[in-house]
Amino acid sequence: MENFNKIEVNGQTINSFLDALKEDQDEIIMILKNCKIKDINLDSWYSITDWLKAFKKITDDFGQKTLFIIGKSILDNALLPPNINEIHSALALIDVTYHMNHRINGEVMFNPSNGEMLEGIGNYKYKKTSENTGIMIADNPYPCEFDRGIIISMARRFKPLVQVVLDTTKQNRNDGGESSTYLISW
Repeated sequence: MENFNKIEVNGQTINSFLDALKEDQDEIIMILKNCKIKDINLDSWYSITDWLKAFKKITDDFGQKTLFIIGKSILDNALLPPNINEIHSALALIDVTYHMNHRINGEVMFNPSNGEMLEGIGNYKYKKTSENTGIMIADNPYPCEFDRGIIISMARRFKPLVQVVLDTTKQNRNDGGESSTYLISW
């Protein structure tokens, strides 16, 4: 993975921590503050390095299941590309959504007006494998369960009975790998 010093995440995305964990909100706010994320404003940008430190602390304090819950809530607050209308295109557009909610050197990492995507934070690469299945490879700095929550949240907008499973037959970020593969079916 690359150096993330110049990358930021938007306040809308960080606000998902709070939305997903309402009953533990005071503790989450304290974790965020301890990780230098204070006074969350939806229109502001925050260091991804600090954001990833908060993920680590939340994992340590609350466990992997909490990361899945947070991931599922991310799309409730994230900026989404327009005209998403079916599951395969929606899953393919997670990468665009991901880049729209991060910036590098002050520039948002996806420009919807010209389709330009800046690199530096990894990707979500989707491949349709049949009418009812697909594979997502995530090579970003986020935890596996967080990614699984994002993928299932996007897919369930179109198919309520979706399953998203981490492919443990391949090395994944939980095992120190550079990417994680998710098997998606409905």
